[in-house]
Amino acid sequence: AQILAQHFWPGPLTLVLPKRETVPHRVTAGLQTVAMRVPAHPVARALLQAAQLPVAAPSANLFMQLSPTRAEHVAQSLGNRVDLILDGGPCDVGIESTVLSLVGTPTLLRPGSISRAQIEQLIGPVSLPQKQTGNAPQLAPGMLERHYAPRAKLIVFHSREEAQKMLNEALAQNKIVGALLRETEISGAHFVEQMPRHAFEYSQRLYAALHEKDDANCDLILVEAVPDDSSWDGIRDRLTRAGFRDTHLF
Repeated sequence: AQILAQHFWPGPLTLVLPKRETVPHRVTAGLQTVAMRVPAHPVARALLQAAQLPVAAPSANLFMQLSPTRAEHVAQSLGNRVDLILDGGPCDVGIESTVLSLVGTPTLLRPGSISRAQIEQLIGPVSLPQKQTGNAPQLAPGMLERHYAPRAKLIVFHSREEAQKMLNEALAQNKIVGALLRETEISGAHFVEQMPRHAFEYSQRLYAALHEKDDANCDLILVEAVPDDSSWDGIRDRLTRAGFRDTHLF
């Protein structure tokens, strides 16, 4: 933990560690572990310095819904459920932090912008979690099969032909279609966005792009599959959990 903290903190790495008795159960879902992070954003750091105590911080959106990266996203999701929204500008990273458990064998609970390979360079092999069953508390945020989802149906496609077929089917039913593309070109979508080619810039843009497609009342969002290398693991994880799994579009 000290090695990783010295290397990645402040920054987007959350470490799951055994909790002390001073940590309330209500912030750990009754688990004997606590997830800890030191943020890099200057506004978040100023808030912590002003508070002079640890802050228990869930994500600023309703359960399972699309994550916010701007203050207006929080306002749209939470509205009058909160007393104050502290606007620090757009999120620098764009997707949630990497979550690593150091209770027993180091285990990557949630991929993020800090990759498994980067962590293994410092501490050696890192395992992936076994699938949880039943109603046991989640070991970390974002481990549900469906999460980070827009209101629109999101489908990740792997070929132009596949995307064009789904697009034509949606248009035939007068549906509004958005598309996030990297290299493929498709014709007919109402809202098309050319996404960045590099993983970090893509992660910065992803949630904002999905919020915009929801705001445009899209019924379907087609997203071009991202590369397989480890720098895209966090983005691929978010798209997989946000994706629509039914074989019928509508």
